[in-house]
Amino acid sequence: FDFFGPLIFINVERFKRCIEEKILPVLKDNNEQNNTYLTPTVQVAVNNGNDCQTANSNVATCSINKPKYAIFDMGRVPYVDSKAVECLQELNAEMKKLDTMLLLSNLNEQIVDCFTRCSMFDSFPVNCCFLTVHDAVCYANK
Repeated sequence: FDFFGPLIFINVERFKRCIEEKILPVLKDNNEQNNTYLTPTVQVAVNNGNDCQTANSNVATCSINKPKYAIFDMGRVPYVDSKAVECLQELNAEMKKLDTMLLLSNLNEQIVDCFTRCSMFDSFPVNCCFLTVHDAVCYANK
């Protein structure tokens, strides 16, 4: 998942809505049938005023098992605030209920500082934060 723009109080609700519409349905277990999902990478643009838009509306579908990891690329998020930390903590708790581990990548210094000040690392393990998406993918493939 790739989020564009600051993750602050003014767009946290949009971020949550996008997660609920695009990511959580993929993670929910539906044992009755073999589901076809969108490919796991979804790009969301918030700075153009549009809600929950995928980068390509003709994304190919593929049959996949329920993911064990969700990697959020924070490289295009210049800063976060305490509301974003609360949102990410709630999202992490929701993903834990779905047996999916949240991994964060490309955290800049401001984000790490905010996470530290807001006690994010009390509920979110620091070993689930990675320098690059590649590092997070390597961890998930172990």
